[in-house]
Amino acid sequence: MSMKITSLSLSVLALGGLLALNACKKDADPEPDTNAGDAEAAQEIAIAEQLFGDMKNIADEAESGSVSSFKNGMSFASCATVTLNQAQKQITVDFGTSNCLCRDLRNRRGVLNVTYTTNYWDSGNVVTITPQNYYVNDYGITGTKTLTNLGNDANGNPHWSVAVSGQITKPNNGGTFSWTSSRVNTWSAGSSTPQDWTDDAWTVTGSSTLTSSSQIQWTLNITKALHRAMNCPWIDEGTLTLDRTGVQTRTLDYGAGACDNDATLSVVGLSIPIKLK
Repeated sequence: MSMKITSLSLSVLALGGLLALNACKKDADPEPDTNAGDAEAAQEIAIAEQLFGDMKNIADEAESGSVSSFKNGMSFASCATVTLNQAQKQITVDFGTSNCLCRDLRNRRGVLNVTYTTNYWDSGNVVTITPQNYYVNDYGITGTKTLTNLGNDANGNPHWSVAVSGQITKPNNGGTFSWTSSRVNTWSAGSSTPQDWTDDAWTVTGSSTLTSSSQIQWTLNITKALHRAMNCPWIDEGTLTLDRTGVQTRTLDYGAGACDNDATLSVVGLSIPIKLK
């Protein structure tokens, strides 16, 4: 069983278009420092969502002794070594010291250390994932991701609280940014057929904070639960807001359930269509 929440990814070009339109909207009240940090935040939010997101996927598959979704047609041992210690409730996923091209076309190296407190899939189990010299496409990841199995919700769906506290260092001396989040992820469809991910769907609620590599702090709040059907490449429904001191709130709307890569970014009465990556 594997949790396959993907990243929230904004189009930097679309953000650039938004900033240009803001600059041309002469009749509107001026918004201080409108463009500083927007594109940087969009990039770093997308990176954090993806890189911290897939650590749970890897841990889930490693618990069953396989990381087949993270290989690229190679023999298992040539890409990653999984060590299971059920007595100590520990899992180690070692991608080696050189970049390994994985099945999702990302290069990984380093180690993910996973600990858990009871039977892996039981209600109440707490999974802690700690990267060690861990890199994805040469982005260095430090910190912890902690997931607590909350059992079934009122609708009978399995759900987890998810807390992340960490940092990501960009390649080529591109800077370091911090990411914290507190969310609830709910397996809203497909949990009765855990071996068939194509009928799965997930919803996500909660909030996050980004301190960008320029030391600008952004707060993200999910105001309508994000929805992702696993047979669709994109988040297809939900809304979140992005806030920082001195600028108007940005709102990102993923739509009403259609499987497409369209979303809308709005600020100061302007609505800009964007494409999700």
